[in-house]
Amino acid sequence: MTRRERRIELLGFNDFWLVLLGIPVTGILIPIVFFDLLPTGGIEYWKFSLISIGFTAAYWLGDRKILIYLRKKFPGYYKYNKRIFLQAIVILTFTPGICYAAGLLLPELRTELSPKYHHEQYRYYLVSLIITLAITATYESIYAIFLLRNATLEGERLKKENLRSQLATLKSQVNPHFLFNSLNTLSSIIPENPDQSVEFVQKLSTVYRYILEIRDRELISLQEEWKCIEAYRFLLNIRFGENLSIENHISPEDMDKHIVPLSLQMLLENAIKHNVVSNKRPLTIEIASIENGRLLVSNNLQLKNQVEASTQTGLENINRRYRILNGEEAEVIVSETHFRVALPLIETE
Repeated sequence: MTRRERRIELLGFNDFWLVLLGIPVTGILIPIVFFDLLPTGGIEYWKFSLISIGFTAAYWLGDRKILIYLRKKFPGYYKYNKRIFLQAIVILTFTPGICYAAGLLLPELRTELSPKYHHEQYRYYLVSLIITLAITATYESIYAIFLLRNATLEGERLKKENLRSQLATLKSQVNPHFLFNSLNTLSSIIPENPDQSVEFVQKLSTVYRYILEIRDRELISLQEEWKCIEAYRFLLNIRFGENLSIENHISPEDMDKHIVPLSLQMLLENAIKHNVVSNKRPLTIEIASIENGRLLVSNNLQLKNQVEASTQTGLENINRRYRILNGEEAEVIVSETHFRVALPLIETE
């Protein structure tokens, strides 16, 4: 995506003509609407208009820059209120600041604008704020329509992605390998440890119940996802014993943040599917909080010679859902010894 396309996406429309025509028209109307000056006023009106166009350009382009920056910083719907709050503070500080700085640096402007208003400083601040609010309201209204239209389209896409993910996950876990391995493990522990076999069935039930219960959820808290992972880890530990280690290094404060449902389970499943898990080559999977609001899932790399058939529900599925929700993606880092995936943690309002 080019910078121009990215800018249009952040604004919600191509504002080239709006800027080109809006700045001079607004600047010319300000003396008429707010200062009772008419074009018939001669040189005084046109001098006022030229300076007014300069101030309008400064407010317009400055506000536009702030809008673009904050929309980049807080993309998506879940940070909308936070962005609007910060945007109001920054813009309402920026506008009087420009007006005040111009008064200090170019005091002759006030007398040039119109001699009868040079003592009425408050009027310049008031007009500046009105113009800024009008510019911001125009951009926000168009952006709200853009978001509403996209929300409808993306809502449908997200439902399809979630449905595809759940069906694929169910398929992968009800496939003959998973079922055979689970039943084989269960049959081996029933004679030796009936209590553990009961717990095994309960954990298996917990995993499937979780998958069914979250089918309508776009996001899930890390705490809720982790309950499923604990049940899933129990099943895997019974099957692989000490050959598989899943370590939790998640900060308690991150447990209330959100991820796309089943993303952790998918990454664990992929790690086991693609790597050797044996007594000589144990597999260690670590899940940890890292900087920049991300969750790192990493495992030591010891690829199998023959990989099981892909269910097509891995990273691309996770990335598609993150892109729809907040415009971010999972970051994949592969080294000679480790495979790592950094998932964005989403803070909902």
